[in-house]
Amino acid sequence: MDRIYRLQHAMEAVTAAQVGILVHTLMGAGVREWCYYTNDYATFEARFNEVCKDLPLMPIELSFQKDSEWKYWQSMKLLPEGGGSANE
Repeated sequence: MDRIYRLQHAMEAVTAAQVGILVHTLMGAGVREWCYYTNDYATFEARFNEVCKDLPLMPIELSFQKDSEWKYWQSMKLLPEGGGSANE
């Protein structure tokens, strides 16, 4: 678990560099997912690689999807704090 916390701390540098905005962090089934918004995939990926270069190897997958209207972010804002469904 220490590796995950080190990665999470490193990812704070991505936000601090203003190349991405953290939307959420999800955890479960041994997986942790960070969702960021960025307007420059190449710069985000380069900064990500830079902040992770001294971390131990771990299985990491980056994927990018377009959401120029921020619909996913809007849907996450509707969830109650602590998770669950907005309809609960």
